Amino acid sequence: MNSRRKGISGMNQMKIDDQVGTADKLGHFADSLRFEIISESANHAAKRLILDSIGCMVGGSQLVQGRKMIDFFAAFSGEEESTIVTGRKKIPSIHAGYVNAYLANLLDFDDTYFGHPGATVIPPVLALGEKLHTSGKEVLTAVIAGYEIGIRIADSIKPSRRRLKKVMGLSTWQVFSSVVAAGKALGLKGKQMADGISLAALNSPVPSVRKLGLEKREIHWMKNNYGWAAMGGMLGAMMAQQGFLGDRTVFDGPKGFWVMAGSDKFRPISIKEGTPDKWAVERVSIKPYSACRHINPTLDAVSSLMESEEFIVDTIRQIDVTSFFELVENYSFFPNESFTIPFSAPYLIALTLLRIPTGPQWFEPKHLSNSKVKELADSVHFHRWAEADALYGRVERELISRVAIEVEGGRHFEKEVRLPKGDPRNPLTDEELRVKFTSLVEPVLGPSRTNEICAEIFHLEKIEDCAVLARRLAG
Repeated sequence: MNSRRKGISGMNQMKIDDQVGTADKLGHFADSLRFEIISESANHAAKRLILDSIGCMVGGSQLVQGRKMIDFFAAFSGEEESTIVTGRKKIPSIHAGYVNAYLANLLDFDDTYFGHPGATVIPPVLALGEKLHTSGKEVLTAVIAGYEIGIRIADSIKPSRRRLKKVMGLSTWQVFSSVVAAGKALGLKGKQMADGISLAALNSPVPSVRKLGLEKREIHWMKNNYGWAAMGGMLGAMMAQQGFLGDRTVFDGPKGFWVMAGSDKFRPISIKEGTPDKWAVERVSIKPYSACRHINPTLDAVSSLMESEEFIVDTIRQIDVTSFFELVENYSFFPNESFTIPFSAPYLIALTLLRIPTGPQWFEPKHLSNSKVKELADSVHFHRWAEADALYGRVERELISRVAIEVEGGRHFEKEVRLPKGDPRNPLTDEELRVKFTSLVEPVLGPSRTNEICAEIFHLEKIEDCAVLARRLAG
């Protein structure tokens, strides 16, 4: 799609002194973002991400963990400001941001960019948008700003491959996506936004991915703690709105946020680079599977072999997966309980071969006792691939995998995937995204509301009051 304007760097003809702190630069950059200068392609990408995130919230609300979280926050008293997705009661907007962020990531079906940025961008904007009766154009601008600045920070503090094996934080940087998105929804200006960003740094969750539960094969129920990151960002923005001051040098120097986040690298955050072809919302992946993104290229390869080759699943003798270290070392286990299945590559390969639909169905406990699932999972063997290791470590990383299936009689089938489906370089079509959304939402909210929500999001710029959309998401 054609852009409305060439380049982000000239927004409002910003002139920022190089000696000004990074938070100040980011605050002014966020302040300069206006709907009128955002490309049509970026707006369309943002609509797709909003649709995908809402679908994942609805789907996540159907898991036992989602229902417990909804009931937990619904029991609190407070102003009835914002909707819990599929909930029957409005709660304070900051609490709705927490709950809906938690729901968004629960199925591990939500968008990805070295984390799951949508979980901490979209719920805060929807919660505040409902409270403040924000227009669709304002929602799109806030969402795009949240992705843009959050991902620039993520790129700047991403650790080395060696460090990633020991320390990894995703919600750690995503608190900044939340504060910027919330700040735009609240109308924060340059210095206010800079203070909000600085305050949000103090609300950032610790880098806890290496204690996600993979070691004991039981993922803990807080997962990446995106609820806290979303709420922490909202809190930073709300406090800045009330005049609270932060340390706007929080990113800068040898004691900056990158050290607090457990990284061993800091790349200066670029403020002036970028064109509409490089908007962050256009660099985010949308998943076709309810599974950790690390496993997606392997599942693509398995799915491709099932479509293109003639073999009977019952005749499979061995499956060999050759891929990058993260998959081989951390996702090759058998799960101890059903919530962990989406992180188990052997089990997901088995479910894919048995054509069990992705989504909430992959979390069903019966799969753990299914002898055929276990037999297929037992046949999977993993191998390291040096090239895959090197590509995984890049900022614009590539996830590659090779799957070889041996069947009775000695026949072999092999498929290599270098760009998994859903990557911006191999995207889901709008129709594929609609199918995914419908599969998650229609069983819960019915076909009529599902179609209405989908239509409204793809024409979001025409909506005057987003509270109308929020009402359709209630239980």
